[in-house]
Amino acid sequence: MISIHKGEYFYSDGIGVSNINLDIKEGESACIMGPNGAGKSTLLKILVGLYPLSAGEYLFKGIKVDAALIKDRKKIANIYKSIGLVFQNSDIQLFNNSVRDELAFGPEQMGLSDEEVKERVDEILRLLKIEHLQDRIPYHLSGGEKKLVAIGSVLTMNPDVYIFDEPFNGLSPKYQRLIAELLQELKAAGKTLIISSHHYEQIQDVIQRVLVFSEEHTLTDDFTKEEWEGNPEFRENFHLG
Repeated sequence: MISIHKGEYFYSDGIGVSNINLDIKEGESACIMGPNGAGKSTLLKILVGLYPLSAGEYLFKGIKVDAALIKDRKKIANIYKSIGLVFQNSDIQLFNNSVRDELAFGPEQMGLSDEEVKERVDEILRLLKIEHLQDRIPYHLSGGEKKLVAIGSVLTMNPDVYIFDEPFNGLSPKYQRLIAELLQELKAAGKTLIISSHHYEQIQDVIQRVLVFSEEHTLTDDFTKEEWEGNPEFRENFHLG
């Protein structure tokens, strides 16, 4: 489903990612780990089609995702429908005047009917148990509530691939549990999950692979769940006990 071969991305002032080789099959769930600044968030933005590779090749379902495709609004829209990214900072993802409008925005852009949009929004409000927030302004919500709304804005689009960038950071135990449960539901539904997180204990029941970034901005290791949990040296380096 997702394949990157010798992927490179360069910022104006340095390397984003270097020599990335990655293959993720449909329905797989992978955790991406590594030091801060190693390139994890950059890779996630490449996968969702926000950044084009500077070099190398990225294929999504056999379609080459490059600068030309990203500039084509119609073609990149198909990628955005299939891959949803929940940013680490929810504030940059929320921009509508109410929670209901936030959840409706994606389906509306997909051209769904008013009835279909309403059905999707109502379903996600119930799923996330945030019906009481539907008329609130997103900016006025707590950090955990904002995170749920950001996730909801992706859920209403029902993509094939869900990408989460540090979904547990700064959240109370209550909201961490809610998100962990949601990830299990998405996994059970056969969705492809890519999660950047140091909170392995929160996602260990969901994850099948652990991909490790080095300080050189490249993926150096690809562990199965069993290999990772049997590797105390790596677990200690990432403060996982």
